[in-house]
Amino acid sequence: MNFRPNSARAYPSGKVIVVDDDKHAVDQCRRVLESVGFAVRAYESAEEYLDSNNSSRAACLIIEEDLPGASGLELQRRLCAQPIHPPIIFVSRHGHIPTVVKAIKSGADDYLKKPMLDGTLRQAVHRAVQGDRQRHRAGRGHSQLESRLEQLSPRERDVLPLICHGKTNRQIAAEFGICYQTAWRHRRCVLQKLGVKGEVELMWLFHQHPTLLSWVAPTEG
Repeated sequence: MNFRPNSARAYPSGKVIVVDDDKHAVDQCRRVLESVGFAVRAYESAEEYLDSNNSSRAACLIIEEDLPGASGLELQRRLCAQPIHPPIIFVSRHGHIPTVVKAIKSGADDYLKKPMLDGTLRQAVHRAVQGDRQRHRAGRGHSQLESRLEQLSPRERDVLPLICHGKTNRQIAAEFGICYQTAWRHRRCVLQKLGVKGEVELMWLFHQHPTLLSWVAPTEG
């Protein structure tokens, strides 16, 4: 029984750019990745790729370390200097450890030594593309939460940490010298503006975006 169609549907689609002057490796990338739904475009050098005016965003780049002209690491450096760039997988005939370390530290998602197994190549691209899409989704969620936080009034911003740390409406009222109904109204507005139903969901939301936890830091005193 052939499960190939179902297997292909399990993979994300998109365009994979291969920058490599090794025809055998390029042919392998085409065969393996096109079989699971990717489109593959190949260039023989960093310069050819950079001069291609290929402005549509790739799902992933596969870059040979030892390219003619500018090296794979130099191409990576130039790409990573851009605000948005696709995930990068390095491939190499040599697997020189210091170069591997430098590539990974500079932001490469993976490093594969030639000759590559078909399954290893396929899985590496899948992981890189899925990871990149998850990062973009998380970034959008972070921006949306920041935007919602900016909509809070000064008093609601004061109330927010108390809600997250389990304070009741009566405790919030006592903290700020306001009546119970006003404290209840502030709590309701905070939850509504942040798009959550209760305190547990509110704290889960912040723990998904830890860089925003300062908004709910415990108040002193």
